[in-house]
Amino acid sequence: MSTTTQDKSELQSQTIDFLRFPLIMMVVFIHMSPKTINLIDAKYTLLSGPGIYNVVKILFSHIIPSIAVPTFFFISGFLFFLNFQEWSWNGYKKKIGSRIKTLLIPYILWNLIPFLLIVGKSLICDISNGNPTTETLAFFSNNIWRIFYVFHEWEGSYTDWLENQLSSTAPLNVPLWFIRDLFVISLLTPIIYIAIRRLKIWLIPILFLAYISKIWTQIPGLDIESVFFFTVGSFFALNKLNIVDFANKYKYFILPISAILLVACTIYDGNKTEIGHNIIPFYVCTSIPSAFYVCFLFSVISNH
Repeated sequence: MSTTTQDKSELQSQTIDFLRFPLIMMVVFIHMSPKTINLIDAKYTLLSGPGIYNVVKILFSHIIPSIAVPTFFFISGFLFFLNFQEWSWNGYKKKIGSRIKTLLIPYILWNLIPFLLIVGKSLICDISNGNPTTETLAFFSNNIWRIFYVFHEWEGSYTDWLENQLSSTAPLNVPLWFIRDLFVISLLTPIIYIAIRRLKIWLIPILFLAYISKIWTQIPGLDIESVFFFTVGSFFALNKLNIVDFANKYKYFILPISAILLVACTIYDGNKTEIGHNIIPFYVCTSIPSAFYVCFLFSVISNH
């Protein structure tokens, strides 16, 4: 039995490794942001050249890649608590110490370096043109800390179920918002651990409701997407649930629903329309285990 468990654990590890590259490519595709139009409002027929091109852009930039970031949060939560069944402050310090080296230090550098280059260029221009440097120095002093947490702020196009306006924030180096949120949620793992141990399975539907309704705090770095999927991954690890086993067990339920929601999200162009915005959270939740199952199949094939 122990051998079987070990084999399953190795297969799970191989599946996660196999999944990493497709997820990285999805992140690239999702940042392409091509101009699209939802299929309801499109003026051209679906099977025309422009119609097919529009569907391809929607699928590979707006829909399929939408699982990438949530899956990374899920895997991060899973790996944080893997082999971490009982709480240990020494274990916590070791995990956070590792993430300071791999996440926080690179994060600080890749926000600080471009900021210093921007300020340096402005100072050089001021001095060479004989202009006062007061404005540039004020910009430096006012933003030297903001660049690491909230340098950019946007109001979203949609509201939560209580009609509150949704907003987003990012550090100076915008794509690094993911690293910011991941480090923040890693610091909060003692709370996540207690919540999972106390609330057990009930914690998942509570956070799921918050995820689909968007009724959640607007504190930067604590987006419901990161909290929900990191916590689900943590739940799997703390309860010794094998992700591949779960995906394989429920594949006949998950795969068809994921496929149906994929079509619906494509028709409404995902987050680009209000209907798609409300459908896509369900698509993401069913497509993450679907992705694990598909990568599990490819992993098995590659080993033979």
